[in-house]
Parts: sequence; C-alpha cells; structure tokens
Amino acid sequence: MSEMMTVVPAAVLVIGAIILMLSEVFLSATNRTYMAVIGVITSAIAGLFALQNAFEPARLVLQGFAVLDPFSSFMTAMVCLGTGLACLLASGFLKHRNAERGEFYALMLFAAAGMSLLAASNEFITLFINLEVLSIATYALTAFLRRGPRPAEAGFKYFILGAFAAALLLYGASLLYGATGSTRLSDLATLLPGAMATKSGLVYAGFGLVLAGFAFKVAAVPFHMWTPDVYEGAPTPVTAFFAAAPKVAAMALFIRLVVDPFASITPDWQQIISFASIASMCFRTSLRMTTEAPSSG
Repeated sequence: MSEMMTVVPAAVLVIGAIILMLSEVFLSATNRTYMAVIGVITSAIAGLFALQNAFEPARLVLQGFAVLDPFSSFMTAMVCLGTGLACLLASGFLKHRNAERGEFYALMLFAAAGMSLLAASNEFITLFINLEVLSIATYALTAFLRRGPRPAEAGFKYFILGAFAAALLLYGASLLYGATGSTRLSDLATLLPGAMATKSGLVYAGFGLVLAGFAFKVAAVPFHMWTPDVYEGAPTPVTAFFAAAPKVAAMALFIRLVVDPFASITPDWQQIISFASIASMCFRTSLRMTTEAPSSG
C-alpha cells in the first residue's frame, strides 16, 4: 500500500475531474463558481498528498515503473499549485464570456494528473502514456472557446505538432530499447556503457529523438515555433497554465532522464543542452518583443 502513495495525487485529481463532469450533467445551477472551487480544492488536496510523499525515502515502486522520491513529490506539488492558480484565474474569465463549464476544469485536472504521473515515471512506455494523457487534455483546452478561427487554428496546430513530437519521442525510445534491451530509465545507467561499445549509433539517434520530443514540450529552440499561435489562440487562463505546469512536469522528467541514465555521455548532451538553453533565451525573447511591438499602421 505504501507504493500506491505515488499515484494518490493523480487519483485525487482524476476523482475531482469526474465529480466536475458529473456535476455538469446533473446540476443546472446558473452560478457555476463552485466548479472553480472544486478545482482549487482538488488541486490543494493532491498537493498536500504530494508533499506528504516528499518525506518518503527514494525508491523504485510499482515493479520499477515509477519512482517515489522527494524530487518527484515536490514537482507534483508544483504542478498542483499551478493548476489551482489557473482554476482561480479561469473562474472570472469564463464567467465574463458565459463559457463556464465543468469540462474545462475537468480537462485541467486530467492534464494535471498526467503531469503528476509524468514526474514519477521511470519507464518509457509509462512515460509515453502519461505524456499523451497530458497532451490530449491540453489540445482540448486550447480550442475550448470555439468562437472565431483562432482557437480552432491553435488547437489544430498544437495537435499536429504535438503528435509529431510524440512520434519522435516514441521512435527514439524504441531505438534506445533496441540498443539496451530495456525501457526502464533506472536500467539504462548500467546498460548504456555496454551499448555504447557496440551500438553507439542507435544510442545517439535514440537519445537525439527523445531530446527533440522533450524540447517541443518545453518549447525550447528550435522546437518553439508553435508557442505564439497556441498561446495567442488559447484562453488566457489556459495560456497561463501552459506556461507553468506542463513545463514543470516536462523539465522534471527531462532532468530524471539525462542526469542518471545518460551520465556516461554527459559531455555530449551538455553541449546540446547549452546551445538549446542559450538559443531559447535569445530567440524567444526577441520573438516576444517582435510580437508585442506596435504596428506602424
């Protein structure tokens, strides 16, 4: 039962999302502020469970498919905090536009559940499933306000590019499995040196594709060109949610991926990460300044 503590925050978020969906069906109240309250309370309870797990010793759980440690617990708590703040922000925004629906907060909680499991993932297949749970919910949130061409365009672009990034990540994971014979991140640290001696091409190709998939999720250069259209077309609370919670979950998993399993090729990926970091800080800042600049007309 102690191993199940890893999935308790995600279970709380899923239960809250189901309650919101059922309330939309069976309740017909004009004032739907209670939906945002349910979202905030659910996020707070899940965050408290995550902080409680932060005092657990680091260990592999669920037959090695997940990790229970202070790092994943803290990242889950940060995701819950971002979700709760986004629910608060969305309440007035949606009410002003007469678009306050239970499925909005339910999708946000489903996305947060995927993020919480993503931060604790220790296996590529589990990682991919959790990433898709997160992604499908965010695609729907992007096009939630179906008025005008911008939300539909943003949701469609996000879906197409997200599917492409997921395909890159999954193909890279399959190459790493072919090189090492394991899909568990904890096993890669011991199997990678032997794979580098005989199948270095597969290792580098697989790692590069996995890195490209994660670079898309964190909007790192040169995989950042989807962000202006998606952030502009999505509702403002969704944009705030995208800018915080998914980035925390993706960075948590990215750190878990490169620090321990690929420690033997640290000099190689350090150069790539350094370039992507510097390019992201420079080009994304210049892109934002260009977008915000007033037109000459």
